[in-house]
Amino acid sequence: MDAKVTEELYYIIHETVVNSVKSSCANSIKIIVQWGPELVITVKDDGQSRIVAPRGGGSAGLERRAERIGARLKEINTPGGLTFIIAYTPH
Repeated sequence: MDAKVTEELYYIIHETVVNSVKSSCANSIKIIVQWGPELVITVKDDGQSRIVAPRGGGSAGLERRAERIGARLKEINTPGGLTFIIAYTPH
């Protein structure tokens, strides 16, 4: 995988974990990595989600990072936590 892709994925994961630690009041954060035809990384916490905490500039930064490498970023809010799914198909 290209070094720039690896770097951007690292920072996306880092930012989602830092946001969970700082803002979500989560008891746990799970990171699941699945490698097949595409790389799928799921970061899920069991905190308060954006239903309580408003969406901030951090999410826009995550989206920009994903776009730079051609990845897709999906955010799922539930009362039981916040989940980010990052999907990247290598070229």
